[in-house]
Amino acid sequence: MTVTAALYAETVRSALQRKYGPLRNAAKIIGRATGVSHRTAQNWMDGTCAPRGAELIRLVASCDELADDINRLIKEAKCSNR
Repeated sequence: MTVTAALYAETVRSALQRKYGPLRNAAKIIGRATGVSHRTAQNWMDGTCAPRGAELIRLVASCDELADDINRLIKEAKCSNR
């Protein structure tokens, strides 16, 4: 499996929707937890863009679902490189 920017953005979007999607102020909650604007957080939730390195680390620290999905992508990428 090749990890593309689109796959990465979709992985982030999916995890954020599962955890925060039902919440009324989801983007604001994510923004506060990661130190980004609510608009940036909304873009992540929409899948139009994905977090950069430091943002990803802060996001993973607050979202176990995303940590699990990112680790799954890493394992799949390792297996396909063998």
